[in-house]
Order: sequence, then C-alpha cells, then structure tokens
Amino acid sequence: MSFLEKIKQTFAKPASEEESSVSPHDGRYDQHAPIDFGEWGQAEEPPLGLEMVAEDEPQMRSADGGREAANSKCSEPGAVLPIVLTVMAAEGDYFEGSDLLREFNAAGLHIGKDGLFHAFPEHGVRAPLFSISNVLNPGLIDAQKIMTLQTRGVALFAQLPAAHSGKACFSALVETANRLATGLGGQIMDSERRLLTNHTLQRMQEQVLEFEYCRELERRKAGQSGS
Repeated sequence: MSFLEKIKQTFAKPASEEESSVSPHDGRYDQHAPIDFGEWGQAEEPPLGLEMVAEDEPQMRSADGGREAANSKCSEPGAVLPIVLTVMAAEGDYFEGSDLLREFNAAGLHIGKDGLFHAFPEHGVRAPLFSISNVLNPGLIDAQKIMTLQTRGVALFAQLPAAHSGKACFSALVETANRLATGLGGQIMDSERRLLTNHTLQRMQEQVLEFEYCRELERRKAGQSGS
C-alpha cells in the first residue's frame, strides 16, 4: 500500500466521526496548552549531529548506557517515518476552494499532475519537501474545480527518508501549516484530528531527529563495511 493510500485511509471517516474528531470538547484532546508558533519558531535549534542526537535522546540508550544495544531500533531495513499535520476548519464550517487557492499560491505551493499540491525548496534538488491533500476522499484536489471546492480541511504530509533532510521537510511543513491556519482561520491538528500542542510538536520533532540519527548510523556502517 502506497503512502498516499494510507493517508486516504486515515482521512476516510464517516461524517459523524469526522465532526466528533475535531470537537475541542473531545476527551481525546491533548490537555497541554495550544502551541505558540511564534515562540516555537524563535527557539534555537542545534545543528543535527550524531553526538548531539545521541546525547539528546536518552531513550535510545540501553540500561547500561551502551549505544549499540540501545540503537537496535535503528536496525530495521527500509524503515520509514510519516509526518502528518492537518489544518481543519472550525466545527461546522468549511474551507472554500478560492481561499485555499489564495493561500496555496501565497505559500508558493504548486499543483501536481497527481492531484496534490507540493512544496519545493528554493534551491537544490527539485523534489517536494511535502505535499498537501484534501482530507475528504479521495484526497485529491481537482485544479479545474478548486474554485467550487468546499472541504473540512487539508492534510500536509511527508515521508522520510526523502530527497531532503528530515529537518528541512519537517520545518517547512510546520511553517506552512501555521501559515495556512492563520490565513484560513483554521486550526492545526495532528493526523488523528487532535489539536496540535507544544508537547505533540516537540515529540514529532524528536522523532524526526531520531530517524535522522538512525539514517546517519546506517550510512556510517555502510561506509565502514565498504572500506
């Protein structure tokens, strides 16, 4: 099953379930304070490095502090990490296609032949940093009909490893989600339609760093075996 098909399955919910999943009174919501994107965006991020990640990720160590045993989770070949956020309209409301197109254009997004909008870096490899789909089935956005589109929300997603670093994909995805939510008057939520919080965002960032750490280990091991 492709990643896009999994994304479609995630958002293929009955109307009743969809409404309840975005209610701010839902008991499944994370009780941490809603995220302050201004504060988060100003936080200084240390450069990714093998030693830095190892020190910042104590859960990756074994009980006796040994790294090889602790990094056993990195040994799975072909491991992937999906990154998903959703921008949802207020309960009982919808996003209009004309507003979506305005914000997509302002964010520099481009519609692809696959029916998804894509974000590309200004320089470097011409490959998407992340993509955007409709949260309603079938998930695709028809460029010819977007002006008449009404939807409960959009999903921003990427899958690591990618042509770009995980940090670059994650940062661009979060920044665009914030921009869309501001421009559309929506709310940023996770893949399960729970309001995004500082706690959730930090956990996602740590997962990206851990994944990059594992990839770096794989590259170093491959280099040693080939020498």
